[in-house]
Amino acid sequence: METTHSLPDASSPVAIAGYAVILTTADPVDRSRSAVFAEELAAAFGSLGFTTRTFEYKKDVRQVSAALADPDCKFFVCFNGFGSELLLTSATPGYLTPAFEHYGKPLLDLVDDCPIHEDMRHQIDSVGPIRKLMVTDYGYAYLARLAGMGSVRTVPGIAFPTSVRSEPKPLADRPIDILLPLADLRPEQMRGRHDGAHGYKSRVFREIFDSVADRASTDLDIDPWVQTLIALQETGIAADLKHPDLRFLLSSVVDHVAAQRQRMLLDATRHLPLTIVGDAKLQAEFAAGPNSRFIGSTSFADLLDTMAESKAVVCPIAHRTGGRERAMAAFSAGALVVASTDEVLEAEFIDGEELVTYRNFHELAFALERLLAAPASAQEIADKGRAKALARLSPTRLAGTMLALAARPR
Repeated sequence: METTHSLPDASSPVAIAGYAVILTTADPVDRSRSAVFAEELAAAFGSLGFTTRTFEYKKDVRQVSAALADPDCKFFVCFNGFGSELLLTSATPGYLTPAFEHYGKPLLDLVDDCPIHEDMRHQIDSVGPIRKLMVTDYGYAYLARLAGMGSVRTVPGIAFPTSVRSEPKPLADRPIDILLPLADLRPEQMRGRHDGAHGYKSRVFREIFDSVADRASTDLDIDPWVQTLIALQETGIAADLKHPDLRFLLSSVVDHVAAQRQRMLLDATRHLPLTIVGDAKLQAEFAAGPNSRFIGSTSFADLLDTMAESKAVVCPIAHRTGGRERAMAAFSAGALVVASTDEVLEAEFIDGEELVTYRNFHELAFALERLLAAPASAQEIADKGRAKALARLSPTRLAGTMLALAARPR
């Protein structure tokens, strides 16, 4: 897919000729999200007068290879590291060369997920400076630096104005009272990964898992990533964030805490009119309350459409220091955003005026009850939140930053 526009005028932030390639993925972990982000950034670059081409990097191999060798292709964009692992056969038999390093093409990688999580193992060795990580979570950016990744910067998350295809409905006309998108995580599954631990190291890791998971699950002010690193520090274990054993421990703790918090959230709000998004296994485990219903897991694009039919959207899994693509999606859809505490989100938006935050699940239930009883107040908060998100966190702003970064001499 190619989007062609005229070259930038004097009002554009950076005048750069040529085009960029946006890489998407068919990987189930990130397929839908990368397509939405690609659409948003293609439109944003276009509004700045810059041409982009979008390819699925594992499917459109010839097009990607041609762009790598094309002098008019100035840089590449990818999401959550998908594409950063591309290699070429080198002149030395038996050796492979990173593709972007070989051709000297900057790779601007927009990262929402934690780069040291097991789900991100495809990119753990992509540490060269030509891959420029643009991380939307300050804590994740720090972990990426500790893992040896060469060029890391933080950027704000983006809203999704292109993906929300019509003017938002008034909240009174929306059929869904409270939307609760759940991640497909189950706490027993995460804890079970440590069952049968053998050897001293595995047993120590099991003890750390139990201690951190039990404490962090009930306290939303605790960041499980940080707490696990503190536990490793107290036990004198070196935190090599590239080692698969350590990434296994960190990932299992974080996923267990997220799953346990989901369960506690659902227990606290079961009496409310919830529409819960989750897969069939989650539906079987989490019995809906008397006023609740389940709908099947959907793509990120479909979730945006569902948010546009919802009065309020609860964001249950906290990025403690940024990120939050679900919150950005809910803002874009004109829904009232109800999010657990997040220092970056709260720095951008005013609690009680542009969003509603909660610090424990009883506080969440009370806030939702109050909002359902005051529809005029809910509408005012939703309108202000959407206006702030579109003004302050637009994809065009990020595209301008990317153009400026790509134009710098290497």
